[in-house]
Amino acid sequence: LVGSEMCIRDSNTNTQNGLGGLGNVWANNTFYGAPQQLGNNGGAYRPVTMSVFLIEQSIFGNNPFAFHLVHLCFFIILVVVLYLTLLKLKIGNITSLIAALAFTVLPTNMEVVSNIKSLDSILSVLMILLTVYHSIEKRYYYALILASVAILCKEDGIIAFAFLLLSSLNLKNKKGLFQIASATGLLLIYFCLRNYIIGGYFTNPDDNHLNVLNNELLSITNNGEQVMNAFYLWFRYHLNMIYPFDNAFMYSNGYFTFNKLTAVSYT
Repeated sequence: LVGSEMCIRDSNTNTQNGLGGLGNVWANNTFYGAPQQLGNNGGAYRPVTMSVFLIEQSIFGNNPFAFHLVHLCFFIILVVVLYLTLLKLKIGNITSLIAALAFTVLPTNMEVVSNIKSLDSILSVLMILLTVYHSIEKRYYYALILASVAILCKEDGIIAFAFLLLSSLNLKNKKGLFQIASATGLLLIYFCLRNYIIGGYFTNPDDNHLNVLNNELLSITNNGEQVMNAFYLWFRYHLNMIYPFDNAFMYSNGYFTFNKLTAVSYT
């Protein structure tokens, strides 16, 4: 267990309570119960993912291997759902299979499989794909529920709502308007709920801490250095899609300074 994994598991007093901490998960930010300042303002609201962690904790206790095994199973399910969704999009059997296999071995997916905390990404993408699948099958109510679960797994789940809204534009009748209204309504409820619980959209109890936590580039005061580091990180992320070299340092900054203009090693 390393880094953010400790914040959501071993060092998190709420997670250690197992199912006893379920109420706190839905009423606080994702890192509630973590040590130090992060536990007071984590800047994320992912209650579904944290609920899964609590269930795992209550069953397996402090056993990282069990967590990794369960998350690997979730990833396998994700790959299967990706393949089935591509088939529904009429991509073609062989092409869909190749795409699913390529997704499986993509270097950038290494972190989400090996990092326990990254279950939020796996669950979010899984729910997004299930939303697309059921939407294609014209099971819109199922799609709405799955989209709601997706965004409660991780904020990236908003992509599911974007798909629902865009697909509804093709329906030039009352049904299309109802779908747009229902999806928009659920999004508004989510934003209001998230803002009420942790802030970040309309209010923010600790703006400076939250901003730096979500974007460490903001800790660089020199605008030129900030831009240079941003472009370098962008380049490294794309490079890692081909060759996953030294992923750990992607979470830091300060690679370039005007004094040296050289890469600074990660500590």
